[in-house]
Amino acid sequence: MRTALLVASSLCFLLVGCGEGSGSAPAVTLATPSPTPSPAPTPTPTPTVAPASIAVKDLLLPRPFDGSTSFSTMSWFYPNEQATMPNGTDPIAIWIMADNSYRMAIPKTGIDALFNGVLASEIDGNFGGVLVGAPDIVAYMLRPGPQNMVMALASTSAGYFGWTILGPRPRSDGPWGVIAYGTPAPTTALPASGRGDFSLFGFGISRPAVRTMDSGLTVGGTISIDFATGAVSGDFGTLPSGIQLSQRFAFGQGTRWPGGQFSGTLTVPGVSGEATFTALLTGPAANELMVKFDAPYIDPQSGAVAHVYGVLVGKRD
Repeated sequence: MRTALLVASSLCFLLVGCGEGSGSAPAVTLATPSPTPSPAPTPTPTPTVAPASIAVKDLLLPRPFDGSTSFSTMSWFYPNEQATMPNGTDPIAIWIMADNSYRMAIPKTGIDALFNGVLASEIDGNFGGVLVGAPDIVAYMLRPGPQNMVMALASTSAGYFGWTILGPRPRSDGPWGVIAYGTPAPTTALPASGRGDFSLFGFGISRPAVRTMDSGLTVGGTISIDFATGAVSGDFGTLPSGIQLSQRFAFGQGTRWPGGQFSGTLTVPGVSGEATFTALLTGPAANELMVKFDAPYIDPQSGAVAHVYGVLVGKRD
């Protein structure tokens, strides 16, 4: 991952003006003029200090979301490795600061300090990432824009953060998790009838029944939504690029709610236990969405039922 550090330098220019005059009138004796008082020195301006709260600089490049500064988020995060369940109630906040930098705030974890002042680097046209503090602390995000070959989104994104969540076991002294965020679709754009088919991509966290290693997952699939009733179909599962789970997660019953929201259940063949999802339509034309899910799966190491938590983003086909 390469990191670009842009150092700005400034030049100061001093403009000096001179004047002269002439005439044919006879010489006269003039009183010696009083010297012009020296102007009072201009006070040295107080230097502007960047707010300490500014976090990930240009986390997603180019700047997405058409200038919006208000995002809805869906997330799961573990405050630390000792947590038995991820925190899905305290929302992660993401917004754009006045200097166009991004800030991510995760309640009760101190993540603000970890992300403070870090410059983002572009991995490729599809993903962007940052290193925070030590080399093993990362944030990794799907980059919006038409150049993205994974999913070309304009108003929605997803990613993960923590201690190399797709690699070694996370350190126990810091938070880690997954997040999806974007601009909610305006009420005037929400469809009241018809059906929409969406392709899905996202990230998940599996918490095995036997505590050998907590695993980060990349997931993908499809969802079809009946906009009138909220009924859903489709499924998703792990992608070949990462850790594999044998189960696929199918969308079951669904309900439509105000504001472009949908929620319902997931079914996992051969596995019992509660499995749910929540979805929100995003983008100015409601042609994108984000999904938050949790579901059981069979731990391949122990054969016991374990749990996976994750987020997905989607684009209408």
